[in-house]
Amino acid sequence: MSTRVVGLVILNALFLVAGQVCWKQAVVGGEVAWWKLLFSPLVWAGFGCFGLATAMWFYVLARLPLSQALPLQGITYFLGVLAGVLFFKETVSVSRWVGAVLIFVGVFLVARS
Repeated sequence: MSTRVVGLVILNALFLVAGQVCWKQAVVGGEVAWWKLLFSPLVWAGFGCFGLATAMWFYVLARLPLSQALPLQGITYFLGVLAGVLFFKETVSVSRWVGAVLIFVGVFLVARS
């Protein structure tokens, strides 16, 4: 597996998590007026992040077997926990951190295979 493809998988994961961060920020504060979300710059930024991630994903899928590419994308779970802590000051239990690290190790093992 080339360094370029691995880099694109990581970048894909970062854009996926960035999209989720945008959407979470758009709905922070309680009740969601769905029609207002259609005009939220954060919601549209999230769509943009997902669009870029999808374009990268097509490139990755053209170059890797699905059985290798999809598990690599599992890094988003680890990055999602990290984003929750960094951007939203979420408290993460030890067991959740252990699970996130185990997923990260699994992604590393798939990348090496």
